[in-house]
Amino acid sequence: MTNRPRFVLVHSPLVPSVTMAPLAEVLEQLGFETVVPELDSTPGHGDLNRRQAAQVERALRYHGRRKAVVVTHSGAGLLSGLIDPAGAAAHVMLDAIFPHRPGSRFDFFDDPATAAEWESLARRHRGRLPASFVHKLGNGITSSALRAAFEALARDVPIELYSARAPIRPGWSVAMPGLYLQWTEPYRHDAQRARDAGFDVVHRPASHLELINDPAGVASQLADFVQLRQIRAR
Repeated sequence: MTNRPRFVLVHSPLVPSVTMAPLAEVLEQLGFETVVPELDSTPGHGDLNRRQAAQVERALRYHGRRKAVVVTHSGAGLLSGLIDPAGAAAHVMLDAIFPHRPGSRFDFFDDPATAAEWESLARRHRGRLPASFVHKLGNGITSSALRAAFEALARDVPIELYSARAPIRPGWSVAMPGLYLQWTEPYRHDAQRARDAGFDVVHRPASHLELINDPAGVASQLADFVQLRQIRAR
């Protein structure tokens, strides 16, 4: 049995899990196991944030006691502060919210006007961000085939995923190695919070969907991090 850690790849709750497919494919070609949980965004069945964190924890337990590297993108970063660190060997955050205190995803937005715009849009669509809005987020995908798959799988997203406050586990970010990849300007404060917490931070201007547009480059950075920090499955 290999002592390499698995990668649990957690997509943004705003977009479908297909955003993680290219990265998973390249990591597996490099010899890593991957698990891509499909986050449940169905409202009306309890706290969505806790439910999604429980999904990530189940993925961490997928192979018993073998530890995994948790990779979160964008709004999924909030879940890093919620999950039990026992099954995680490290955290990697891709242009993601860095939860340094309890709060909602909107509380961590760099631009409050964006949060107000999203809430206004949701009020006009029965409390949801419509699939047509999510479609536009895929405009930065350079592959036409992947962009079509993204659009086909996009769904309405309940605004409570972004407006509901979530707690964090104290000390979660200093309990293990961490890597933060900042691609876009809106995440500069999150990158600084990660740096303050002791994460390795790499800033390279790119698309917010760089994990789709350059999965080989991102996978190489993840593999180098695992090797440099000597991260193991046990």
